[in-house]
Amino acid sequence: ASDLLKYKSVIQQLMNELVSMPASQVDYYMPKIFWIAGFFNDPEMNKFMEKHRNAENISIASNILKVLIKNNLEYKSKNIERIAEKPLLRHDLYNFLASSHSLALMPGKYSSQASIAESDLYVYMDSEDYEITDSRYYGTRDLPYNDTLQRFYLYRLESTWENETEVIYQVAGPYPVDNSIPKISSDVATGIYWS
Repeated sequence: ASDLLKYKSVIQQLMNELVSMPASQVDYYMPKIFWIAGFFNDPEMNKFMEKHRNAENISIASNILKVLIKNNLEYKSKNIERIAEKPLLRHDLYNFLASSHSLALMPGKYSSQASIAESDLYVYMDSEDYEITDSRYYGTRDLPYNDTLQRFYLYRLESTWENETEVIYQVAGPYPVDNSIPKISSDVATGIYWS
């Protein structure tokens, strides 16, 4: 921690710049600096985090929310709802809350296995450079997979890729049939399936 203190003023300056920038100009990895700054857990940094809990950039807001919860600072349920409603961030938030013994804070409508499966699909599609514009849940299928009955979620997605909209069908899974949620994204069979 003492090594980190040497960089505190630089981190603060960078955070001030990032919260004032349009989201489109913030590099994908830069919001993590807010999580790192949370380890200072001093009045100055904590005040900054509380002031910017509603940051326009959703990735910055997500990291700030985690700091607020980790450091037992004031947050609002609407801040949690805002992050949880974004499928791309949902499973990460769920995992954070579970590891923080704060899972009760996760909004009920986003804490189901189906909702986490949707999140896993968004993360997968994002890693393939697809932007999902619409998703429609089609249902589940319990099938044998690796000698165990497993649950798979079926979705119809509309996505843009290279400025073209296309409809794709996707499967997320496998997941346990007992409706439990694995800590790590269940992406063994998650992928795109064309008809």
